[in-house]
Amino acid sequence: MRIRVLPRFIVLSFVCVVAFQPTYTYSQATAEPIPVEEILSARTFADYTPITVSPDGEWVSYTLQDNRRKESSGDARYRVFSRTGVNFFGKGGDIWITNTKSGLSKNVTSGQGSNWSPAWSPDGRYIAFYSDRGGHANVWIWEKATGKLWQVSKAVVRALGNPIQWTPDSRQVIVKLLPEDMTLDEAASLLVANQEQSSSERKTIGSTVVIYSASKAASQSNSVKPETTSSQTPPWSFKRYLADLAMIDIDSGRVKRVVQRSLITRYWLSPDGSSVAYTTPKKFEAAGLQQILFDLTIYSFSEGQSHVVAPNIQLDYDGSSVSWSPDGKLLSYRTAGQLAKGDVFVVSAMGTERRNLTTVPHPDFAGYGFQPPLWDAAGQNVYFIGDNALWKTSLADGKISEIARISDQRIELIISEGENRLWLMDKNKSMIVRVFNEETKQDGFYKVSLENVQSTVLLNKGKLNSYPPVYGQIVSNDGQRMVYLSQDTQHGLDLWLADADFRNPKRLTQINPQLERYRMGAARLIEWISVDGQRLKGALLLPAGYQEGKRYPLIIKVYSNVGYYLSSNELNNFGFARAPVDNLQILATRGYAVLLPDSPVQVGSPMTDLLKTVMPGVNKAVEMGIADPDRLGLMGHSNGGYSTLALLVQTKQFKAAMVSAGYGDTLALYGQLGKDGANYGLGFVESLLMGGTPWEHRERYIENSPIYYLDRVQTPLLIVHGGEDNSVSPYQAGEVFVGLRRLGKEVTYAKYEGEEHWQGNWGYANQVDYLNRTIKWFDKHLKNDQELKSVVESNGLTR
Repeated sequence: MRIRVLPRFIVLSFVCVVAFQPTYTYSQATAEPIPVEEILSARTFADYTPITVSPDGEWVSYTLQDNRRKESSGDARYRVFSRTGVNFFGKGGDIWITNTKSGLSKNVTSGQGSNWSPAWSPDGRYIAFYSDRGGHANVWIWEKATGKLWQVSKAVVRALGNPIQWTPDSRQVIVKLLPEDMTLDEAASLLVANQEQSSSERKTIGSTVVIYSASKAASQSNSVKPETTSSQTPPWSFKRYLADLAMIDIDSGRVKRVVQRSLITRYWLSPDGSSVAYTTPKKFEAAGLQQILFDLTIYSFSEGQSHVVAPNIQLDYDGSSVSWSPDGKLLSYRTAGQLAKGDVFVVSAMGTERRNLTTVPHPDFAGYGFQPPLWDAAGQNVYFIGDNALWKTSLADGKISEIARISDQRIELIISEGENRLWLMDKNKSMIVRVFNEETKQDGFYKVSLENVQSTVLLNKGKLNSYPPVYGQIVSNDGQRMVYLSQDTQHGLDLWLADADFRNPKRLTQINPQLERYRMGAARLIEWISVDGQRLKGALLLPAGYQEGKRYPLIIKVYSNVGYYLSSNELNNFGFARAPVDNLQILATRGYAVLLPDSPVQVGSPMTDLLKTVMPGVNKAVEMGIADPDRLGLMGHSNGGYSTLALLVQTKQFKAAMVSAGYGDTLALYGQLGKDGANYGLGFVESLLMGGTPWEHRERYIENSPIYYLDRVQTPLLIVHGGEDNSVSPYQAGEVFVGLRRLGKEVTYAKYEGEEHWQGNWGYANQVDYLNRTIKWFDKHLKNDQELKSVVESNGLTR
């Protein structure tokens, strides 16, 4: 008899099925603007949470978030985890399942609490998931045969991008838990804890003094200790990863904490379930940089202890690029991060041997930090992506060879068999890969022969999207089908099902049917030449119902391109966005064209580079007869806010602008100190913008800070900032506002108290106000009376 920790079941009947209609109704769409509340009510697939297919291939499970149920924390302690222990990837989430044959879908968790990260048991009987429906974030089980739900244990989970993992016998799950004897409030306080004070510096009872200290040694070593706050000042704190790693028996609810009070970013159960590997961030490699060094550690259940198999390795910030060999005897990983070259290593699970498989001269393999090396079925070869090509390295002889390079396509590997194996076909003679065309911005799938290096197009249209990409697709256990996410500019993400030949992909879901009644703006990819002769691209969103030859007000959404990001890559995202609050169809359905220009900037000269790259793109839209040169608007968020200010102090072409969470003072961002003593801005400004410290390049910091040139601004400006923004201090918004007010410029500052950096994590009411305020601002400055009258009438309003 199965023993339940909580005896009261929640029973869901299979009769109560919510069916998503798998057809578009775009031909019936109307020309009215999308109400702000309508776009903000759209469901979204949760980032960093897996899509999973049942072992028999009949059901797919996933997490849908309801934006209206996301509550702002209002407290810096609860930004990463809510007061009940839910991380931001799970807020407002529900577990849904869809039948791959009928397309019928149902909400398993029925909107009670926040629920996320479903995982099918190997025997297909259960889905395990995280939920706070019982008051705190715990592990819950849904039973397929009966539809019953129950809480497995009262242990509070500490899940941050970590899917639940089942043991092969379907009897236990491995999860990260809140450290034993620690409350959620205590854990929350750790995330904003002040620097540790020495015994000689204890503050007087009743005093409100906060002590931060540093030494010469501290400035040279940014190590972080899990058991204490640190006297160092790293770019950000690792304390969000503090947790216990535990096995929970789903029958009895018994919890066995196998690793305690450790900083754990990611973990992977071995194929046979005998051990678990995990990554632990140790320190930042050098001051002013964001390269993290990790320990790769294995815990053996039979031995009952952990041992480090690879110390101080360079990985990306979440330490995710690790995979087990099929026999569980080896681990592979690839170095990643700001200083890494993307080399591929294998290490013995016993820790007795570590080999670099890419020692021979090779191109730069960096830039794929989220994607681990993957194994073939026999465990004899490791495959990985580098330099936009597919590579193979042999464990037997150490040879490294390029397997496939597809012209103009960026390749990504598709994972089968958990997180370790490739999707191999034709008796392991070929594989299927995901591709992204840098020229057309289209995503798709190719088949690559492992014998003759030939590639075949299977599907090359639409936009597949999830973050990171590994969560956007799942291969069935038999390797014959795949479920994947797809969208385009005018339609949001939905699940699709395809056989291995991709001849007849079938849409499985329609998660936002209410949006199909609106006529959306179409997209164009445009090109121009920068002032310095560089060929650049931009994603141009046309107004809904666009008429050739008619000029429209154009809003440029700018974000200077640092690192690998290109704004034009958003071309096939629904509304050029990754969240409802950023969906630019809200502007397109109100008669605006919107341009996202690529704007690569060089270290040391971001301000002038912005002018050289963005303005020729704006002129291109004017030359095409689309943009009205007398009605140009400008907007940007975060680094895009800086980009907006940088342009406003160099040109008078814009008639209205909006800066969101932006900064105008690079030196202030460089010296911004968080409540936990961290200073994220230092590494960003020093390494990516200025190329050194203010003491080395004083003039660069001044010359590239718009705050010193506000007297040149002629454009009415709306400033939007969250009052609890810890990425860019609200001080920066106040500084720009005070300066413009002192100069007698037209400026409005909307400060949203209790809210953080990105509007996607704001409370619903503030999101509604933010979008309405932005629309009203641009309408006031960019539209004529007739256009305003048309918008008002189409919304059934009176002026």
